[in-house]
Amino acid sequence: MAKVDMRSFERQMAKATRVGERLPEAAYDYFVKVTPKDTGNARRQTRLAGDTIVADYPYSGRLDAGSSKQAPKGMVKPTEVWIQQEVNRRLKGI
Repeated sequence: MAKVDMRSFERQMAKATRVGERLPEAAYDYFVKVTPKDTGNARRQTRLAGDTIVADYPYSGRLDAGSSKQAPKGMVKPTEVWIQQEVNRRLKGI
């Protein structure tokens, strides 16, 4: 019968919880970073509401569809890829 070191398990769970708590803010920062900047309106009008990134401007769909040479892949897909990589990096070693 295998034994579980509860202290080690609790430390691992605490670390995993902290990763999840900080991720929305980090993802928001990345999203804003990959948002094209012309006048700066798109970046200024992007906000974090709870754990949801809200791009609150009329042309957000066009930008996300790749209409800008600064972000040909948009912002959502690159941010999704970044989130997955960041989760893997942060959880490595748990």
